[in-house]
Amino acid sequence: IGAVFFKFRPSTVHIVPGASAPEWPYASAETAAATLEEVALRDNLQKGMTVVYHRDPNAEGPTVYSFADTLVIDKPVTVRGETGDPADVVINGSGTSGNTTCTAMVVSKAGAVVEGVTFKNCKAENAGGSVRVTEGTVRNCIFDSCHQAGNTGCNGSGVYINGSSAVVSNCVIKNCYVGFTGAGDGIGAYITGGGTLANTLVTGCYRSSYAHAVDTEGVVYLAKGTVKNCTIAKNAIGRSALY
Repeated sequence: IGAVFFKFRPSTVHIVPGASAPEWPYASAETAAATLEEVALRDNLQKGMTVVYHRDPNAEGPTVYSFADTLVIDKPVTVRGETGDPADVVINGSGTSGNTTCTAMVVSKAGAVVEGVTFKNCKAENAGGSVRVTEGTVRNCIFDSCHQAGNTGCNGSGVYINGSSAVVSNCVIKNCYVGFTGAGDGIGAYITGGGTLANTLVTGCYRSSYAHAVDTEGVVYLAKGTVKNCTIAKNAIGRSALY
């Protein structure tokens, strides 16, 4: 009988900023990957895994991660910040070494969960959304100062929810905006395809002075789906309805 080899896949994968000795299976902080891309590009994300973004214990304030391309969560995994407080781990869309105009993350698998992180200064492109959810759940996250990439006119500068099993809940969407002459709808959130936005605060969203002459419908735009138990307050959108 020939030898039988098993490929070990841990239940938890660790990501640590500036990791100097990454080693599969990234099963501890000492052998962690430096980015989620490093894990995903090896096709190591598998059903049931948890990916943990660590907070740097030696730094004051939040730990900031950058990305070079859209992070695609297309398997039923959980991606979360280490502490559960989204203010501790920030996925930042500006000042990165790679592509600064792409959607930060696409969540496209039933059973996938993203939680406990902040998406800041991220850009919406194509269909829309600095984070785009077509299946799965995004919860307990903050979307801060997310906006359209240039004059794209895409929908949902903060989050784009499209699909009957797509859910965004218990989040804060704040200070998101349309810049330049982009005319996309739903500055904070755009919901279609039967998606759900629940238990979320949407505040401080606005249209920049460059976009004052274009039509932008809604801080939250509901095309098809559900918005429930949300607070939509203190936004500035000019001549179009808030909701």
